[in-house]
Amino acid sequence: MARADRADGRVAQAEMTGAQRAGDACLWCQGVHELEPLDPAPGLRSRACKACWTKRFAKVAAYLDWAVHVESCSTCPGWRCADSLPLAEAYIKAHDHALGTDQVTCLRCHQAVRLAEPLVMPYRWSGPVSNAPYYSFLHAGDVCPAVRGSAGEATRRVV
Repeated sequence: MARADRADGRVAQAEMTGAQRAGDACLWCQGVHELEPLDPAPGLRSRACKACWTKRFAKVAAYLDWAVHVESCSTCPGWRCADSLPLAEAYIKAHDHALGTDQVTCLRCHQAVRLAEPLVMPYRWSGPVSNAPYYSFLHAGDVCPAVRGSAGEATRRVV
């Protein structure tokens, strides 16, 4: 359980209630039943209820299955290949079950995008300070507004 809050659904401290910061309420739903400790940021005693933990664990597992495929596939950087479709569908289902939405944010352009769009892909990277893993999303190929030049040609930008 130690990495669930880092891998999925970080809650900004400014958005937490006092009970969430103290570990007296679930980090995600603010419920107070069956709370289990998480691996929190320093100074926090974050805990989560079993229902939220289970949903988010399934979401992370589905994300990792999909991301591992995308990272090793020669087709997926430009478009979801046939082999990635069931992995993407499993993630979309787990994401919606955990969060009640089918939208994510592109790491490059910061626009909300629907997971069902075939040009949205998982993107794993290491944090700049702690080297902790971050699980994000990018537009695939050159469709991201952040990598399109003013004349419409694709350009590369460091993420």
